[in-house]
Amino acid sequence: MSVRPRASITAFLIPAVALILGIAVRHERVSTVSLAGAAICLLGAAIVRNPQMLRVVPRYLGERLA
Repeated sequence: MSVRPRASITAFLIPAVALILGIAVRHERVSTVSLAGAAICLLGAAIVRNPQMLRVVPRYLGERLA
């Protein structure tokens, strides 16, 4: 039986949603670092939701390091 960690996914999404709300509601300026951070958060949420995304990375690194 597999249990999906929904709390972890929510924790990854909070910064990205806060960034979007800041832009939409308060008309805040966004830096490149903020956009990169939001992208990393969304990628983390995607990895938590579908851990099979990471199967490609070790294979690729193993081939490069060998």
